[in-house]
Amino acid sequence: MNILRLVGLNLRNARLGKGLSQETLANEAEVAMNYVSGIERGVQNPTVMVLHRLARVLGITESQFFAAAPTRDTLARNLKAGRKPKSAKR
Repeated sequence: MNILRLVGLNLRNARLGKGLSQETLANEAEVAMNYVSGIERGVQNPTVMVLHRLARVLGITESQFFAAAPTRDTLARNLKAGRKPKSAKR
């Protein structure tokens, strides 16, 4: 498997396991959302510092991005579609 694809799969699995959207993860790690998306798709080559910031937010070690690819049984499920409803005006 391509190393970029492996990192992307592990990032996606960790993010979904924590119940975070790409937007939330990107904001908390201070990276662009489209960069996180590109990493997950295996088309962006993240720097060590970006992996460090993503790992910090996800509560994992950087080495977990390079672990064996998750199997079908260990893949996290997708998040529910849509945005959270805006709070009612007072």
